[in-house]
Amino acid sequence: MPRLPYVAREDLPKDLRHMYEDIAQGRGHVPHPFKLLLNSPGACAHVSALGQFVRFKSTLSAPVRELAILVVSRHINCDYEYSYHEPVARKVGVSEAAINAAKFRKSTVGLPANEAAVIRFSRSLVRRYRASDATYRAIEKMLGPQGAVDLAVGVGYYWLLGVAMDTLGVTLEPEMKPLLPK
Repeated sequence: MPRLPYVAREDLPKDLRHMYEDIAQGRGHVPHPFKLLLNSPGACAHVSALGQFVRFKSTLSAPVRELAILVVSRHINCDYEYSYHEPVARKVGVSEAAINAAKFRKSTVGLPANEAAVIRFSRSLVRRYRASDATYRAIEKMLGPQGAVDLAVGVGYYWLLGVAMDTLGVTLEPEMKPLLPK
């Protein structure tokens, strides 16, 4: 249950209503997390801008980004984030084995090297807040320096968003099914 009201466009002062439209334009609609974040328009603007970069403008391929999101959202047990992104991950080509490794916190043994590297790197950041030299080198070799930065920022962004969602009590969209194991 949401701890704050979901903000509708009409709830915003006239000079801030453009924010609602900006979010809708970038995402196709204004999802529940941003309707809650709009209770603090300044915070929402910055979170949304970073999200636009991470999802739509970073150097990360969709499979790398989506797999990292699954790892982060599973680590913090954010049902909204996980339930939204698991179908997206599947659609962009993340293997079922990698999805299951993230979802059920399984070993990366036997996964393709690129998926295993993304899972190890993402898990390292959310568990220890840093990556070992070997884990970092594997990601930098795979993605290059800019990709390594983009992945680190992406993991941090989805951690921030997931913690905010769970703290604020975001609920699933009506069309979403909960996909995290209980």
